[in-house]
Amino acid sequence: MLAETVSKPIRNFLSVDGQIILALGTGPLQASEIYGQVDASQPTISKRLGQLIDMGIVTMRHTPDDRRCSIYSLNACTMWRGVDANAAGQAHRLALILESYGAK
Repeated sequence: MLAETVSKPIRNFLSVDGQIILALGTGPLQASEIYGQVDASQPTISKRLGQLIDMGIVTMRHTPDDRRCSIYSLNACTMWRGVDANAAGQAHRLALILESYGAK
């Protein structure tokens, strides 16, 4: 997983939102999987997931077999709305820097 390739000290520089987005960057996850990858309490993560859903950055669906089980994923179209090419380039360079630290 992408979140696992970025070392814990580097992940700790990210906000809770950043850690959630990093975790979801590998694909849809159940809430319990997100809780295991984000350095924050379950109530904090749940609150931030709700706010990310309200902003349109994250989507949530229930599994057909068990409506109590929620699956979260990134809404890539909304995430990049309004991001200009310069900001996207800076984000890419930052990702490369973080990746180089995570590989050590």
